[in-house]
Amino acid sequence: MLLRFIAAAEILFSTSQIFAQDSEEREGGIVGTGIVGVITELGSIYVNGQKIEIDDDLQVSGSVPAIEADALKPGQTVAVVTRLEGDVWQAEYIRQILPLVGPVEAVGDRSLTVLGTRVDLGSLTSEG
Repeated sequence: MLLRFIAAAEILFSTSQIFAQDSEEREGGIVGTGIVGVITELGSIYVNGQKIEIDDDLQVSGSVPAIEADALKPGQTVAVVTRLEGDVWQAEYIRQILPLVGPVEAVGDRSLTVLGTRVDLGSLTSEG
């Protein structure tokens, strides 16, 4: 039974890869439609070396508090669904990723910075 399951999974995986291929040559991202990484520059946004044009009023999903694209800053991690218009990536959807696993880069009075993201600690209590 397990061997049949493994064989079926292999067939499904190999055929899905055939259908996912595109005749166009694409660069950057998930089959050329998604780019995930840390914002490194503004002027639109640059993620993983890719310039992505944004509409300033595009809502950013997953951000706390809710923000629009014009409030994004270098150091924030995002996943961006894009479409290619000529040779320009255009953002259709932006989701802010709030990474909490990684090296601590800075320690403040009531905050930490982890992977470029400030984490407010609030009031901490010690149980004893």
